[in-house]
Amino acid sequence: MESEDGPEQTIIDASDFGFGLLCWDGEDIRTIIRGFTFVDDWNGINIGTPSSISIYNCIFEGSPRYGIWMGDTNSRIYNCIFSGCGIAGISFGYSFGIMENSIYIDNAYGIEMTRLWELTVTYGWNLFWNNDLSNYRRLEMSDTDLEEDPIFIEGSYVPSEDSPAINAGDPRILDLDGTRSDIGVYGGPYAY
Repeated sequence: MESEDGPEQTIIDASDFGFGLLCWDGEDIRTIIRGFTFVDDWNGINIGTPSSISIYNCIFEGSPRYGIWMGDTNSRIYNCIFSGCGIAGISFGYSFGIMENSIYIDNAYGIEMTRLWELTVTYGWNLFWNNDLSNYRRLEMSDTDLEEDPIFIEGSYVPSEDSPAINAGDPRILDLDGTRSDIGVYGGPYAY
């Protein structure tokens, strides 16, 4: 499921339904969610067993609970923005997968791990700013993560020229212009 016009133009407001998208029917990582803004959803996306999906270049804004909630899943999340989520940008339990190149601002927690034992989740090259309780719950910050003001162009999630998100993503991931990936919704090979 990919939007043609990008996250500014393709908005999913599921405030009357509780979640914007529910993935519980065995979707796999070839299932791509790309270029949407999820607003005012109880959870923007719920991913449950046995589903595992790939999420690129999406915005999760103002969710009372989670931008993304993951159960037993092996999902991949790249170049997203989580802003104003009441509990956490992402919450995961019995999960595997990848969470990289994203920005977490003004949430309670940036990323929350709900289980107390170690899981195989790869994360890093994320930027955190102004999360109320912590950037991570039950995880340590990666040495590739940043804790800085992302410095957006006013009224948008577009990083300004002096943003620390510019060319600060995973060096193995390139932007459309061939430079190192920017962190956030406008970075990576799937950006609009």
